[in-house]
Amino acid sequence: MNRIILIGNGFDLAHGLKTGYTHFINSFWEDEKRKILSSLDKHDTHHNFIFDDEYIELKTNNKVKIINSLKESDSIGYKWFDKMISFRTKSFLFGNNDTSITTDIVIKNKFLERISEKYNLENWVNIEYEYYSALLECLNNDKAVSQLNEDFRFVQIALQIYLSEECKKLPPVNENIRRNIFSSLEENDLVLFLNFNYTRTLNSYTYGTRGTQTINIHGELDKPDNPIIFGYGDEIDENYSKLEKANNRSFLEYIKSIKYSLTTNYRDMLSFLELEDFEVYIMGLSCGSSDRTLLNTIFEHQKCKSIQIFFHQKDNVNDNYLETYINISRNFNSKKLLRSIVLPRPECVPLTP
Repeated sequence: MNRIILIGNGFDLAHGLKTGYTHFINSFWEDEKRKILSSLDKHDTHHNFIFDDEYIELKTNNKVKIINSLKESDSIGYKWFDKMISFRTKSFLFGNNDTSITTDIVIKNKFLERISEKYNLENWVNIEYEYYSALLECLNNDKAVSQLNEDFRFVQIALQIYLSEECKKLPPVNENIRRNIFSSLEENDLVLFLNFNYTRTLNSYTYGTRGTQTINIHGELDKPDNPIIFGYGDEIDENYSKLEKANNRSFLEYIKSIKYSLTTNYRDMLSFLELEDFEVYIMGLSCGSSDRTLLNTIFEHQKCKSIQIFFHQKDNVNDNYLETYINISRNFNSKKLLRSIVLPRPECVPLTP
């Protein structure tokens, strides 16, 4: 039986790479923090201080009492900026004088601010889902959707730059993962790696291996002929038709199913589905709604015979099997089919021990 292995960000994380959205957001704001503190050190006065770049504008009328105190903060990433924001207008008693101190910070990219605040509250964020939610809020407002797309485009570019730096070196092969990938294969079985990541981590497992095919379905870093696809992909959602009826192409600019037309990747995947019966291995992919259209096509295909979850073992007791199963269930129209082909927890194993 052929095998399709869905590779998601958890695959990179299992190799020690900091490729999650939360890693990216923290890194971005740490860079901004360093710029502010560097500018602060070069600033002579004790009072008015202004920092202004393409991302944020910060103003305060008392450098010493507010910003210097933040230099001692152990907060990282956006949490540091959140503390800064809490100082926007406060009164402090200096001697016998009640002095008003104001600090104002404006984040120019509103989508960046949205995902940063979401992460700050929940310690987790799905950027693509947040984009789709913001997109629906822009219905009947053409100016708003244009600005949203511009902000989203910046986030996409910044993410690519971050990942390119993070993934300059290929991590070594994890032998447990290798065994899981190639276990129980017969001589003539074919393996399709459907890679949802933009990184090259998978290359260590596929180089020189016969009977395997890799489709980087969402594109690759620094590969113009396979551009990055970053957006949302749930045509099944009841609100999707509202975007189509908006009669404004900007609403569909970052819909994945449309971006798939730029390469043959999606068609190549469909061709593999038609070859023979296949089983699905899920390795590090959350199976969230941002890829629902594609995953539904695979999971409910008549030749899909089983789906096995290689879950993340968080500690001695907890894992993410049930979380992944719930996400998978949302990609099925037929719940009867879901229960018949997704393997139960006792028949699944962790991606890494």
